[in-house]
Amino acid sequence: MLWWAMALVLVHGASADEQGLTVQLFDNSVMRGTPHCTKVLHNGFHLNTDSFCGGALSGRDASLGTMSLRITGTLTVPEGAGTASAVLSGEWYAFAITVGTQHWVRLWVDDHRLVDQWSGPHDPTPVTHALLPNVTLSASRPVFLRADMRLFSSDVNVTVLWRNDPHAPPSPVPPSTLRPVIPDTQQLRWTLQDNAARGWNHWYRKSFLALVALPQQVGIDLGIRDRRSMTEFRNALLKPQFPHRGNPPVPVRLGYHLYDGSFSEMHFVPFPDGTEATTSASAVNFTVQTAALPSHTAPLVFPSLSDHYVVVRTNLSSGEGAQAANLSVTVHPMVLWGAYANVSVSIAGAAVSFDTEGLGTVTAVFSRAPIGTTPDNGLEFTVTDEPLVALLTFGSVPPGGGVDVATALHAVTTKRAEAAKLIASAVAAVGVPKMTDAYDAIMTSIAWNVNFDPRVSVTVPVSRTFEGNFDFLFFDWDCYFLSLMACTRPVALDDVAFDIGVSNLIEVTQTRSAYGQVMNKRAASGSSSSDTNDRSEPYVGAGVVKRIYDDALASGSSHRKATMAWVVRLLFPSLLGWNQWVWNLRRYNVSNTKEGGLVVLGADNHLPCEGSTVGLNSSRTVCASDYGAILESGMDNSPMYYDTFDVPGSSKRAPARWDAEQGRVQLYDCQQSALFVAESQALQALAAVAGRSDTMPMLQHQSQTLSRLINNVLWDDATGVYRQKDASPLRLGFSPAISPTSFYPMIAGIPSQAQATRLLHDHLLNASEFCVSATKKLNGNNDGMGATTLLSADTLANHASDVPTTANTTNSTATTTTECPFAIPSISRSDPNFYDNSYWRGRTWGPVNLLTWLGLSAPQYGNVSGIAAAREGLARQSLDLVMGEWLSVRHVHENYNSTTGKGGDVINSNPFYTWGSNLAYIAIREAMRLVNS
Repeated sequence: MLWWAMALVLVHGASADEQGLTVQLFDNSVMRGTPHCTKVLHNGFHLNTDSFCGGALSGRDASLGTMSLRITGTLTVPEGAGTASAVLSGEWYAFAITVGTQHWVRLWVDDHRLVDQWSGPHDPTPVTHALLPNVTLSASRPVFLRADMRLFSSDVNVTVLWRNDPHAPPSPVPPSTLRPVIPDTQQLRWTLQDNAARGWNHWYRKSFLALVALPQQVGIDLGIRDRRSMTEFRNALLKPQFPHRGNPPVPVRLGYHLYDGSFSEMHFVPFPDGTEATTSASAVNFTVQTAALPSHTAPLVFPSLSDHYVVVRTNLSSGEGAQAANLSVTVHPMVLWGAYANVSVSIAGAAVSFDTEGLGTVTAVFSRAPIGTTPDNGLEFTVTDEPLVALLTFGSVPPGGGVDVATALHAVTTKRAEAAKLIASAVAAVGVPKMTDAYDAIMTSIAWNVNFDPRVSVTVPVSRTFEGNFDFLFFDWDCYFLSLMACTRPVALDDVAFDIGVSNLIEVTQTRSAYGQVMNKRAASGSSSSDTNDRSEPYVGAGVVKRIYDDALASGSSHRKATMAWVVRLLFPSLLGWNQWVWNLRRYNVSNTKEGGLVVLGADNHLPCEGSTVGLNSSRTVCASDYGAILESGMDNSPMYYDTFDVPGSSKRAPARWDAEQGRVQLYDCQQSALFVAESQALQALAAVAGRSDTMPMLQHQSQTLSRLINNVLWDDATGVYRQKDASPLRLGFSPAISPTSFYPMIAGIPSQAQATRLLHDHLLNASEFCVSATKKLNGNNDGMGATTLLSADTLANHASDVPTTANTTNSTATTTTECPFAIPSISRSDPNFYDNSYWRGRTWGPVNLLTWLGLSAPQYGNVSGIAAAREGLARQSLDLVMGEWLSVRHVHENYNSTTGKGGDVINSNPFYTWGSNLAYIAIREAMRLVNS
C-alpha cells in the first residue's frame, strides 16, 4: 500500500487537533458565494436553520429549498486499537449518509461520488451498492470527505456511516477519525473552479441556443417556431447529416467563441428544404450573437459578473418577406441542476426574471413586445426584418426599461473584432502568425464545448452530441488531449482557457474508479451514473500532466507555474494508483519469464457493470466481454483485434482470442505496453514535484522491465516494426495487422536509433503503409491559413456543401504514390480492412497523429536521419486534413477519410469533436518548434 503526506488547511478557525466536521450553511440553493455561517460539529449532528448561527436565516420558508449545506473534513483511520480496532489498513469501505427523506444529498469520499440523491423521493439512508465498496482506507492516510445538501426543512440531522462487511448494516464513522480540515489542494481546486464557473455562457450541454448564468444556474433557451406547422427548431447542435436517409440537414456554422463566453456567433437554417415549413420559411437564415458588457447592477456576492446582449437576426430584408415566412423566436426559461429560482414572466415588460434568493435576481429583457407566451411559461416574438435583442442582466430591468438595439449591435461588432484580434495575437505571441485558422479551429472547438455540471464543475466533453443524453460525459484520452491543448501554448496564453483546461484535467482524473483506474467512460444522467468500472482506456494522463507542467515552467507565467505545482500534488496519487492498477491487473502471463508480463486489454468481472455505479442498484457483475475489453484500446473496431491472424485457406482473418475466465484479450498489446512505460517515466518526473521520490525506484523498475519486454517480444526484426503478438496457448506469433501504435514505443524512447530508422523509412514514410510525407513544409505562401472568414447568414442560403451529396463508404482510391495528401491511416494502407473506411478501420484520427508526432519529437531521435522532415511533413498533412472542412463549413471531425480528407462522408464521424483539433495543435506546436530552432 502506497502512502503519501497531505497538506491540510484549517477551516474558519478550527484547531488542528479538533474532532468533527466543518459545516457551512449557505443562504442559496447551490452552495456558492460566502457561507452564511460556518461551524465545527461532530458526526451525527442536528441543527435547526432557524436557530443555527444565531438565527441568521430564521423565518425563511425552508420547504422551498432555498438553503444548502456543505459538510467537509478528513477521515483518517488510526493504527491499532480504539474505536477503529476492527479497521484493517488497506481495506475496502462502503459509505452511507443519513439526512432524512426531504433533503437532497450527494456524498464524496476520497473524491469518489458515492451517493447522488439530488431529486426526490429519497431513501432516508442512501447506502452505496454492496458490490462497490468504494474506498480503500489505509492507516494514517487522510481521506477527504465532502457532502452537499439542499435543504427542504429547517431541521437537519446528518450522520456519515461506513461498513466493511456487505452483510452488516452501516455504523457511524467514529468521531475520533474525523477532523474539520481539508487538503490545501482541494481548497485551491475549489477556488479555481468557482472562478471558472461564473457568468453567462453556453454552460448547458444539450443546447447551443441556451444562455445560462452561473452561479445562479438559471437562463434561457431559444427556439425558432414555424407558426404554420407549429414545428419548433431547438438546440442547434451540430450532428452528422445525411439527407438521403430521410433526415433533412440543418446547416449550422459555429463562429468565434471566446473562452470566457464574452462573445459568440453562430449561423443556422432552422427549416431547410424537406421539412414541413413553407418555401418562404426554408429560405430564412439566422445569426445569433452574444456579447458581454459591464454589469450595471451585479449582486455584491459576485461583483465581477458581466451582463450580456443576445442579438438574433436573419437575412430577411422586408416586412413582406417576414410575414410570408411566418416564424417566431421562442424563449424558454431554465432552472438547472437542481437549483432554486422563482420564475416570473412579464408580457408587458417583455422580460423573464429569476429570483434566486441569496444569489440575487437574474433577468432577460427584450427589445420588443412578445406576441404571447409558450407552454412552459416563456415568451414568443415574431420574426421580422429587424433584429431581436435581449439584455441578460444580473439584476432587475435597468432603469428606464427597454433595450437599446443600436448599443447591442455596436457591442457585438466590437466584441467580434476583439475575438479576431485575440486569435491573431495568440499565434503571433508564439512566433507563428500565419496559424490563425489553425488556432481558430482549436479555440472554437474548445470554447463551444465548455459545459458545467455541479458534480464536476467546468469541463469540456468530447462533443455535445456524442451520447448527448448524459448531463456530463468523460472519455479518458479524449479529455486528456483536450486539456493538453487548452493548458499549453498558445491557448494557455489565455488564463481563462488555461483554467478551463485545468478544471477538465482534474475532473477526468479524480472521477476515477474506486478500483484505481481512470475509466474508459464516466457519465451521469440525473442521479444515475454510467461508469465503466471494468476497464480503462489508453494510458496518457501522467504524460499529459507532465507536458502541461513543463510548458508552464517554460512559459514564464507565474499563474500557470503556481497552478500546476499544486495540480501535480493533487493528481499524483490518482495517476500513481492508475499506473499500479495497470501493473497489477493488466499484465498477462506474468509467470512466463520469457514472454509474459506485457500489457493486454481487459474487462473485469465481479464489479458493477456499466451503468450501475451510483444511483442504480444493479446486481449484475458478470459482464466482461471481448468487445468491452477492446474498447479499452480506444480503437473500438480496429482490425488489430477483430482481424488479427491469418487463417490458412481463408481470405478472412481470425480475431484475437479471448480469455473469458480472466477477462483478457490474449494479445500482447503494443499501444498499451508502450504507453504504460511512458506513463511510468512521466510519473518519475512528477514524483519529484509531488514530494514522492519514494516511488521512483518502483517506477524505474516498471519502465525498464516493460521496455525490455517490448523490444524482446514485440519487435519483429524481419520487417523492422513492433507488432502485436499472440498471448494465447496457441502461440500464433506476430499479427500481420499493423497500425500507428507500432510507433508509440518511440514516445518512451524504447527503440534504438537503428530501430527508429527502420520504423521511419520502412513503414512510416512508406506510401503503401502510412504514407507520412518527408517533403511537405509548414512554411511558404500556401499554408491555407491567415484569412479567417466567418460565413454570414446570407451565405448559408446555398448550403448544399454542408452535407455529402452521396454516402462515400470506402477509401476508394488508396494511394500508392510516393506522396499522400493526408496521413496517418488508423490501419496500414496495405491491410485489406483499410478500404472499409469505417471508424478505426482505415480512417485518420487526431489523437493517433498526435501520439505519433510525440514519438517523432522524442529527444532520443533528434539525430536520426529523416525524423525532422517526417515530423514537419506529418504536421503539414494534419493541418491540411483539418483545414479541408474547417475552411468550408467550420467542422472539426472526430475522424477523416484517409484518402479524400473528408470528415462528413460517413455517419459515424461526429462533425464537432474536440480532438479533431489535435490536428491543428500538432501543426502549431511543430511550427513553434521550427521557429525556436
